[in-house]
Amino acid sequence: MSTVKTVDFNDPLKIRQVQTAFELYLKWTNNPLANFLANGASWTAWNNQKYEWLGSQLEATSRTVNWAIVNVDATGVWTDVTFDATAGMKAGMQLLLKTSTGDDIATVCQVVSVTNGTVAKLTRLDANDGIADNAVAEFTMWEDENKTSFTAENSRQPDLYFNYFQIFDQVTELSDTIMNSALYGDPNFMANQLQQAFYLYSQKMYNAASRGFWAQRGSTVNWLVQKGTMNGYQRQINVAGGNLVNASSNPISKTLLNDLFQAIVEDWARPNTIITNYEQARTISTFNNSWTNPIVMVSPEYMKAGEVVRMFQSDLPLQGGTITNIIIDDKLWNDKVFMVDINKIALIPFANRATKIVSGKVNNLADWEMTVLRWEYTLAVKDAKYSHGIIYWLN
Repeated sequence: MSTVKTVDFNDPLKIRQVQTAFELYLKWTNNPLANFLANGASWTAWNNQKYEWLGSQLEATSRTVNWAIVNVDATGVWTDVTFDATAGMKAGMQLLLKTSTGDDIATVCQVVSVTNGTVAKLTRLDANDGIADNAVAEFTMWEDENKTSFTAENSRQPDLYFNYFQIFDQVTELSDTIMNSALYGDPNFMANQLQQAFYLYSQKMYNAASRGFWAQRGSTVNWLVQKGTMNGYQRQINVAGGNLVNASSNPISKTLLNDLFQAIVEDWARPNTIITNYEQARTISTFNNSWTNPIVMVSPEYMKAGEVVRMFQSDLPLQGGTITNIIIDDKLWNDKVFMVDINKIALIPFANRATKIVSGKVNNLADWEMTVLRWEYTLAVKDAKYSHGIIYWLN
């Protein structure tokens, strides 16, 4: 006769250990959720249905000219020049200019005054090359000797971000007959059921963490009351003003990846991970043999064929390295690839609501054993516009 063992719901260690077991399962399956959950451990658990955090960005040290070709006067008559914005500019600042393609413009200008949020009055200090539309003006500033008055250099205040918590559960059930059957009465059968539940559990959570659409709990959308859902990382990163590279229906390429890497670096961030789906990952794995000077790999395992690329090396020669790991998100659309600082993406539990296991039996008369995996999380993407990016409209 088989010995039937069921989950001890009275053991407080079981509640804590199931979270550890789930994280080990995610690492075994190489699921990005493992990274997100590990990062969330360093964030503060919350006890409000809305989670808030701050994201900061340095004040700009350059601006783009938004004007047709202009000649700046040097005779004491100030010239109004329109920029995309004038935040960060101040009177006395010198502007060193280059074209939109990075070529030198000999003209050096000085800011006389800032008129409004887009217009500044300039005077010319030397050669009159003219300033083309979309030229880039980089700031440099003199300082007085024996300076006694100081103003904050980075006046940009942190942005407030938020996301909503989402409740998940996954139920496993075995009839009392099966639990006591000589054929199926495996003492660990409920544990096997829980392992299968981990898979379904991870799919639910990753659907939400990857491309979930947020709705506040109790709100009404199109006459339907919402239960509370989180915004996934794709929606938090793919926003106006972020690092977005348009592939124009071209296939993924080294050039597109390098362009996105540079855009993120120019925002003073350093990506470390490429998140892609199966199709784009397989294309990236052909980079080493599909160019005019391919890398030839020789293996002593003569029966092995094929190649895989697990890391991408950017062509920017930056201190500290420019290698990004490649991980698979099977929830990602075929026409997009994300480049992120994965250390800034975190799944954060509601206070005392991390993954745990509870009994689903309503009374002792029920003719079955039921266990419920339950958890409540939200997803935070720190500095979503600046530390991450997306290549979209891929072929």
